[in-house]
Amino acid sequence: MNYAEFSPDGRLIVTASGDNWAEVEGEARLWDASTGRPVARPIKHGDRVHHAAFSPDSRWLVSAGRWPDQAGRLWDLTAEGSPQEPVYRLEGHINDLDELRFSLDSRWLASRGSGDNTVYVLDLEHLVEDAWPLPTDTDVEPRIAFSRDSHWLAIPERRSVRLW
Repeated sequence: MNYAEFSPDGRLIVTASGDNWAEVEGEARLWDASTGRPVARPIKHGDRVHHAAFSPDSRWLVSAGRWPDQAGRLWDLTAEGSPQEPVYRLEGHINDLDELRFSLDSRWLASRGSGDNTVYVLDLEHLVEDAWPLPTDTDVEPRIAFSRDSHWLAIPERRSVRLW
């Protein structure tokens, strides 16, 4: 396993696994936090799943794959029989998804890929995505962050910060 996280409501744990070098298919898996037993079928990716995260309201789960999959998958955990199929695929990045951040009000999901200098922001209410280019002179891996009121997304630049 590559990663584990508790849901904010404490009921579930998500794990991420897979290894493209050992030819182990990537998957995210949900577990009952009180029993340690799986609660759904594995969420498959074509390759290693390196990260998974719950939204603050525990409604959404996002999983992120590494190359060659390079896609994120968004799951609605309130849907009957969930998770079955993703409700949205984050496919705009040209390389690995390095960072996924939910806003504190669970309305927005921001993603940052490595090597493409782009941050995508997904409106979770309408499932509409918008792309924001990062400056090409960024020489560090920027870490994106939502404000506590969820009205702003901070995207660090070399000597400043961009607000969205």
